[in-house]
Amino acid sequence: MWKQGRYIAGICILLGSWSIFAQQVGVELQFASERPNSYQYILRAGVALDATICLDTALEAEIPLLPPEGLFPVFLLPCTDTITGVPIMSQEDFRPMPQTSDSIVHQIHIQRDGYPLRIRWTVAGIVDSARLADPFEVYVYNLTQEDSAVIDNNAVQELSLQVWYRSSVSRIVDYPRSSPSFPALFVPRERRWVQIQHFRSIPFVQGELRDLNGQLVAKIPLRQGKAQLPSVNLSGVYILSVKQQGILLLIY
Repeated sequence: MWKQGRYIAGICILLGSWSIFAQQVGVELQFASERPNSYQYILRAGVALDATICLDTALEAEIPLLPPEGLFPVFLLPCTDTITGVPIMSQEDFRPMPQTSDSIVHQIHIQRDGYPLRIRWTVAGIVDSARLADPFEVYVYNLTQEDSAVIDNNAVQELSLQVWYRSSVSRIVDYPRSSPSFPALFVPRERRWVQIQHFRSIPFVQGELRDLNGQLVAKIPLRQGKAQLPSVNLSGVYILSVKQQGILLLIY
C-alpha cells in the first residue's frame, strides 16, 4: 500500500512538472486608470503545447459580458461565439508555439473610465521581441526596451500586442540549409538599409538574396557592409550570400 501511494504521488509530481513546461506566459500587461479606487487588471499572453487559437478552458477563462462601466481590458480571441457571433473575450490568450519566425498577434479591447490609462508590463525570457500599438500607430511601444506606457487619448479602445518568441526563431536558424557559417540577423520589415558587420571589410561587392529554397529574390549591392534591401515587401527568412559567404536574414 505504501509503494502504491508513493507511485501515485510520483505520477502527480510528474504531471505537475509537465504542466509547468506545457504553458509559458510570454507577456504580462497590467492596466490601471487614474479613477479613484480603480481596480488593476492583468492580461497574460503566452504559448502552450496543447493550445489552440480559440478558447482553451484548461488555460483561459471566458468573459461572457463586459461590466456597464469602469476599466476593463480583455483579449478578443480570434474566434467567435457560436450563439452571439461576437469575438470570445478572455484575460488570458495562449496560442500554439509558431513553427516559423512568424509572430503571434493578440487583439486587446479596453473599456475604461478615468484618464490617463497606465500600462505596465513584464516580458519573459522566451520572448525575442514584442510590440504594443493602437490601430492608427499613434501609440507604439517596444516592450523589450520599455516597461510602461501612458495613453491619454480616450479614443483609443483597441490595442494590438505582437510577440516574437525565441524558440520559433531558433527553429528557423536550425533549418538544414543554414549552418554555423551563416550567422543570423533580425531585420524589421520597414528597415531598408542594413549594417552587416560580417561583410564590413569588403569595400564594395554585389550580394544575392535568396529564399530557403535557393530561389534568387534580388541582387543587393553592399558598400562597407551596408546593404540596401529591395523595395518589394519581404517577410520571412532569406540567405544573403556574398563571395561564398552567407548570413541569414530574418525579416519580420
